[in-house]
Amino acid sequence: ISMIVGSMSICARQAARADSPTGKNSLVWHNPLKTLVIFLALAFAGCGTTGHAPPTGYILVDEQAKKLGDLSFTFSETDFDGVKYPVIWSSEQIEGDAYKVARLSFSKSVKVNFYFDNGRLWRIRTTSRSIVDKFHLGVGSTLQQLQKHWPAGRFILGYADGNFANFVTGGHIIYSFDASAFPPSCFSSQAKCAPAGARVDMTTIYPEPTPAP
Repeated sequence: ISMIVGSMSICARQAARADSPTGKNSLVWHNPLKTLVIFLALAFAGCGTTGHAPPTGYILVDEQAKKLGDLSFTFSETDFDGVKYPVIWSSEQIEGDAYKVARLSFSKSVKVNFYFDNGRLWRIRTTSRSIVDKFHLGVGSTLQQLQKHWPAGRFILGYADGNFANFVTGGHIIYSFDASAFPPSCFSSQAKCAPAGARVDMTTIYPEPTPAP
């Protein structure tokens, strides 16, 4: 019981700080009734999401720590052999080059592909909605949401072995859209196209940041 009360106390203080005009760490309980309501609500709901923690059931791309969940961006192919998740190995030809691919299952519904080039991690790709960035954005997010939370990012349309539509955040993540959803005119060098309904259909993570052009 004391552990539960202690946890509730921490959560209540977090809620109160967020609710206070200053948001500072100093805390004064001005309203006993409000305090009781906060404690009771948190007893049933638990702590809300704070900082960059993803919602329950989601896996965070932590760019600062260079981790996807508990897996490092800097894994080599040999390091990967010891992961605790189920992995199926295969190979894939990309632009004429062969890459080894580790298809890892965080769960039955959350699958991620790790691409290795000569033993080194090249990129990580997924179409799962459960992989999210620090703003809780990912597959299914809109272009407008990306532009709001990543103001230094850039939306790019072009052609490279087929049309592409990508949002480069400027960090480790590039979000891709279904290029077939865009009118052909969008891919001309002069066109500027950003349909309001465009949604991310794939997340790509690189070991090193990709500057926004």
